[in-house]
Amino acid sequence: MKLYEWTDEEDEEEGGYWDGPLMSVPEAAKYLGVSRKTVYALLESGSLTALKAKGSVKLVSKESLDTFRSRGELT
Repeated sequence: MKLYEWTDEEDEEEGGYWDGPLMSVPEAAKYLGVSRKTVYALLESGSLTALKAKGSVKLVSKESLDTFRSRGELT
């Protein structure tokens, strides 16, 4: 599974401050064992949070995924 790291260089360019591992929506879906459509629905409902990268790419923090998992909302 490929994880993204928000680097200091990106911080300067994008004004971000995230320093944890990030996953694309397909990677997040695989991590949770659900479809991409489900991940998008979870993002829309606010159950998961994501950062918007260049274009329409959304990166979901592993911390958000782990928090969601710990709540036991997936059946």
